[in-house]
Amino acid sequence: MRGLVGSIAAGQSVVASRYPPAVKINRNQAVQPPVYADRGLRRTMGRRIAAATQDDLLAAFLRKEELHIVLRVLREAGRERELIAERQQETVGYICDPSTFEYEWKTAQSSFITLCQHLNGELEGARVAMERVEDEIFNLFEELFGGIGSALRNQYTEEARRSPALNRLGDLDAKIQEVRDQALANLKDFTDRIGERRELDQRRETFMASEAAISLDRIHTMDYAQFEQLAADLLERDGLTIVRQRGGARDQGADVIAETACGRRVVVQCKHRRAGAKVDPQTLHALNGTARQVHGADIVVAMTNRRFTYDAFTFGRDQDIHLITEPVLTRWATWGDPVHEILGLPAAEAPARDQPAVA
Repeated sequence: MRGLVGSIAAGQSVVASRYPPAVKINRNQAVQPPVYADRGLRRTMGRRIAAATQDDLLAAFLRKEELHIVLRVLREAGRERELIAERQQETVGYICDPSTFEYEWKTAQSSFITLCQHLNGELEGARVAMERVEDEIFNLFEELFGGIGSALRNQYTEEARRSPALNRLGDLDAKIQEVRDQALANLKDFTDRIGERRELDQRRETFMASEAAISLDRIHTMDYAQFEQLAADLLERDGLTIVRQRGGARDQGADVIAETACGRRVVVQCKHRRAGAKVDPQTLHALNGTARQVHGADIVVAMTNRRFTYDAFTFGRDQDIHLITEPVLTRWATWGDPVHEILGLPAAEAPARDQPAVA
């Protein structure tokens, strides 16, 4: 048995043996009975000491040590629960007042709050689990303490000593370690992910401060030809090789064609729309009919500066067509997220690119 219980009990062992039947008080020994003020109490204690045997003393010592160990583990569980509750309050504070967090988070705000909410839920589960362990330990304490009122020596007979109640404490101690380790793992995962969000924010802010950043307002003022050129420029920025830069009347649904670093072909259909307009499913029907069969696409993309209708969205999802909408275009053109992140492709699809120079 390892952990707190093991460290407390290490080196302690009791071997049953035969002792003289009664306790004899030596007036020269270090431990002496107290001098009770009440005469009746003195007589009662004297009779009980006189009737006590070495078995009684060993049983009392064992029970005292068992209770001591149980209390130590109970306090440890309480401390762990309090630490978990403190970390939980911190995450609640972040959700209620994100400005208390140590970095200037902007673009990662919603993902940060989602992470806090997830961690809060995990810590709440850990806190409840630790409370249950505390309850079980306290029940064990009550069981051991309640046994003092009966013939204590009978609880340490040869048969009883093979399955002592304290054995259950080992499992409870292991549960404490398990809950604590899981809480620590959740906290580490949270810290690592927040670090990733911080790096993402810093990368985006650096890009937004550069001449390479293209705002949505600027994109909305483009004509269809400029919008197609934008798609080609962004793909080239992210390391793809441009095969076709612009579409036309006979483009058969492929305005821009490019190839990834792994040689996979990307076919993009661009639809620039005015405010309030959406791309209908017929556009995606046409793209789906030619992108793979005619142009040999491995990756099919439909890009708009606005949004797709619900029917278009569900069709694109069902046919494995990547849809780039206004918010996704913000990530790609304004914040500088690379295309393999935008489309959810392996990082190997696009080579590393240099950070843009800040204007």
